[in-house]
Amino acid sequence: MAAVAFSSTGTVLASASADKTIKLWAVPRGELVYTLSGQTSAVTDLAFSPDSTLLLSSTAEGTLKFWAMPRGELVRTHNGHTSEVTGVAFSPDGEMFASASADGTVKLWGTQSGKRLRTLSGLGPWVMALTFNADGTTLAAAMADGSVKVWVPQTGACVRTLKGPLAAVTAAAFGADGTLLASAGADGSEFDRSEMLHLRPWS
Repeated sequence: MAAVAFSSTGTVLASASADKTIKLWAVPRGELVYTLSGQTSAVTDLAFSPDSTLLLSSTAEGTLKFWAMPRGELVRTHNGHTSEVTGVAFSPDGEMFASASADGTVKLWGTQSGKRLRTLSGLGPWVMALTFNADGTTLAAAMADGSVKVWVPQTGACVRTLKGPLAAVTAAAFGADGTLLASAGADGSEFDRSEMLHLRPWS
């Protein structure tokens, strides 16, 4: 497992690996500033809050941890999943975050309260990655069965399942205006889903 994430300011790069540590690097000097330890399993994903004041990490044992920037003090731990957390993402306004797990769920949480807002159902296979669009009205989940599921996070409704590669979809990203979604598959394919997404609005 490995993960990297840039802060929104572009001045900090966080990296994580199976050695159970997170490292914070100063950009562009490339200097190691802090090493965050305390995880009891491999770190699987990282995400900075939009204002770069928090770093969210996930682990192979199903936990979520919040670290206060810039020093990386541990401020909160969630134990909301029963299996490996495979992806995390903040909404663009930072008010909520999403976590996906090998337990077959995607959960939405309030960032400040730490309370679970809803659990997204009907997922089926392993979720590989999560991404919000620019205004936070849409959440996409890259799936191990080669599909991408599109959700309205405010209601928890799954509005579309997009089929593309024959292998697992390992990553997905929205374009700046939210009408284009690109994905990458484990079979080496790239699938442009723009035609589907021009059918917005979802709600």
